[in-house]
Amino acid sequence: MNAFTGTARLTRLALRRDRVQLPIWILGTTVMLSVTISSVKSQFPTEAERVRILGAAVDSPALLMLRTAPTGVGLGAMTTFQAITFLAVLAGFMSTLAVVRHTRQNEETGRAEMIGATVVGRHAALTAAMVVTAVANVVLAVLLALVLIGAGEPAAGSFAFGASVGAAGLAFAAVAAVAPS
Repeated sequence: MNAFTGTARLTRLALRRDRVQLPIWILGTTVMLSVTISSVKSQFPTEAERVRILGAAVDSPALLMLRTAPTGVGLGAMTTFQAITFLAVLAGFMSTLAVVRHTRQNEETGRAEMIGATVVGRHAALTAAMVVTAVANVVLAVLLALVLIGAGEPAAGSFAFGASVGAAGLAFAAVAAVAPS
């Protein structure tokens, strides 16, 4: 038996346990991006209004600390400025909670001992939690990119946006996987 024996079964179990929670996180985050795009279109319909608000944002170091630096005045750049930090934090929360739910929660409830009594490798539970979290972040990244493409943004920038949010989620998952409880 190697250290990853039983990973596939534990992955299926984790997916079954998260069949409601992860879709809610993913769809909620995707809806937030859709609402942000709609909000940017209605609040700042002209380029002059976007330039004005970005000028005010650049003058505020606190605002720049909490959000990314503006890179342009287009719809995509403005949406990125408005939403990417918050979407990355949501992806991080989703990922952290998923990893904790499938590792530490199993230890606290006694499920880890029951699972460990079967033919399961040493790293199977953590690997299964990371696989489920990685799949959730990839799905989230693709959906975010599709929302931006649907709003008329270029595909390359849209997928870069989605990948950055997904990468933030994976970073949070990695920290949750190695951080002591």
